[in-house]
Amino acid sequence: MTKDKPKRKDGVIVKAKKDGGLLFDVVKGELYELNETGFAVWNLCDGKTSLEGIEKKLSGEYELSAKETKKVGDYLKELMGLGVLE
Repeated sequence: MTKDKPKRKDGVIVKAKKDGGLLFDVVKGELYELNETGFAVWNLCDGKTSLEGIEKKLSGEYELSAKETKKVGDYLKELMGLGVLE
């Protein structure tokens, strides 16, 4: 994952749900369940959108406070640690 423009990892099967989504890492055989906001964050990781762009989109869509918006970077690190971002 580039620090400024995170990208979803290939080899992850995605299933959207009403309240979020499921990510299955084929290589590791691991399943992750994300809530609605977490799934929105993951979907915005296209390798083209910057961290600031992701924060801006989420802030508008979910009416996040500035404090909540700043947590997006921490969440991206968590997703990277799970291995679903490159």
